[in-house]
Amino acid sequence: MNMAAHPVGVSSFPQPPEYARQYTDANVAKKNVLPPPIIPSEFTVFGEEYNFEEVSIFFYLVFFFFLLNFFIIFTFHKKTEVIELVQVV
Repeated sequence: MNMAAHPVGVSSFPQPPEYARQYTDANVAKKNVLPPPIIPSEFTVFGEEYNFEEVSIFFYLVFFFFLLNFFIIFTFHKKTEVIELVQVV
C-alpha cells in the first residue's frame, strides 16, 4: 500500500515536527518563531457543542469572587466526603 495515495486531512494546526523545528535556541532568541495557531471559539466533541466565550465568562466570575475573598463557595469536610465516596463505591 502506498501511503502517499491516501488523502491527508486539512488542519489549521501545523504538523508537530514542522512546528517544533522552528523553536531552536537561535530562533527563540531572535523571536523568529511561528505564532501560535488560532484556537476556534466554538467546536463540537461527540455531538456536544462547546463555546469558549461562555466558559471565559464563568472563569471571570469565579476570579471576581476570588478577588473579593470568597474562597469557599460551599463548605465540606474532607473526612466526611471521603467516607461518603467510599460508601458509594
